[in-house]
Parts: sequence; structure tokens; C-alpha cells
Amino acid sequence: ALISELEPDKESESDGRLTANLMTIHASKGLEFDAVFLVGNEDGTIPTQKAIGQGEDSVELAEERRLCYVAMTRARTHLVMTWRREVSYFAGQSFKYR
Repeated sequence: ALISELEPDKESESDGRLTANLMTIHASKGLEFDAVFLVGNEDGTIPTQKAIGQGEDSVELAEERRLCYVAMTRARTHLVMTWRREVSYFAGQSFKYR
């Protein structure tokens, strides 16, 4: 289950602590937040390797770009995007970004 689907913690709201919502890009449509963190923005993750393999003019790649745009525009004031310099896979393969 997504953290955003859980009931808010009334105790943390009353004592002024900040909370974070973890959700999918699809779940964020129509919502806005003061700060948005998009993590794991490597090629092959967003856009997915499948979409990249379909080609530059593919419907799949266009959808991935649209979803990234949706995610980025959920931020009112702060947008933080992260990626890894080196990506390792379960099979032991890895590649580095420049």
C-alpha cells in the first residue's frame, strides 16, 4: 500500500512535525505540493527501458515524457530530482553515467 493511502497521524499534525506522502505519479494527478522529490531518474527507470526500446516517436515514450511532466508540475515551490551515477542490477551488471 502507498503511504498516501494510510490515515494521517493526528499526533504528528498536532505537534507541528512535517510529514511526507509517498505516491505514484498516477496518484498525484490533480494534486499540488509545496515540495516534490522525484528519485531514480536514470535512463531505463524513467523513461523505462521498454519505452526507450520502442523508439523516439513511440506512444510509450511519449507517455513516459508526459508522466514525468505531470510529476514535475506537482511542485508549487521546490522540485528535487535525483539519479544515481552507477546503476547495478541483481545479475551483477552495472553501468555508469557521465
